[in-house]
Amino acid sequence: MKKIYLVLMLLFVAPSLAGAFSLREIKTEYAKTGKVEIAYKVIGEGEPLLIFNGFSVTMPTWDPEFIHDLSRKYKVILFDYRGMGATRAPKDSEFSFKHSIEDASHLLDALKIEKAHVLGWSMGTFIAQLFALHYPEKVDHLVLYATECGGVFHEIMPPLRDFVEEAEVFTSGNKAARSFNISTDNVAARKKTIQWLVPEKWLEKHPEFEERFPVTDTPLTAEQLAQEIKAIDWWTAHGTYHRLGDIKAKLLLITGTEDIVIPARNSLIIARKVPGSWLVRIEGGGHGAMYQFPHEMARIIVMFLEY
Repeated sequence: MKKIYLVLMLLFVAPSLAGAFSLREIKTEYAKTGKVEIAYKVIGEGEPLLIFNGFSVTMPTWDPEFIHDLSRKYKVILFDYRGMGATRAPKDSEFSFKHSIEDASHLLDALKIEKAHVLGWSMGTFIAQLFALHYPEKVDHLVLYATECGGVFHEIMPPLRDFVEEAEVFTSGNKAARSFNISTDNVAARKKTIQWLVPEKWLEKHPEFEERFPVTDTPLTAEQLAQEIKAIDWWTAHGTYHRLGDIKAKLLLITGTEDIVIPARNSLIIARKVPGSWLVRIEGGGHGAMYQFPHEMARIIVMFLEY
């Protein structure tokens, strides 16, 4: 019988206000692969932990306290996908999941890293699953936070593609930004995005969150997000359901019980298909649970990585 380690986390600790640590202030470096210069940041020392961004996420929009806690024990490696954020690529170089996993592999090679732990969030978990399947020799532990397996077997209401496609578009001058856009400098879009990331009742108790929500220095446009939506279309049609059993890495799934973007039951589908998986459900956590409980989530991940 396949074993699933199910851990229920009841977290009620209020997050502290963001301190002096800022991801925007961490030096951005570049690794060249072909005509693409992959932008990345390295925080901390220790075993490498490669991180895959979610939909509309760029390096500075990860929760700084969450990343800081992870960096106390690990060499955290953030990077931006080609055509997104600070990564430099020709105008005709299109974003895709295929390019993303290839670029991640090239980045590890450039850093002379043979094997790394891998963490993905939301759309980043789709890419992380593909990376683990295509480059199993490069993945140690695999952490999927707010994930699903795509294809006809995932359970999402509404489908993620429709969710982001139907999001309002706010305009500011000559720029446009979807309201589901974490990497936006549009105030109205940011406010709407926050409402989808964290539960309404939690936000009412933590009104200061809107002020400390990370601000990027590389805002994404609606046109850039359209490329990510196209990639999600591919995932929705194909996914990894029938290949989940081929994942060789130790697997941790983290999901918030109040996630309205990718409901928690999707993680259970994956846990049932991957023997020995750890499944952590964060009580009261939304899609952006790391913003709500940065220290608790970091502790869970560190515990898993040390297993």
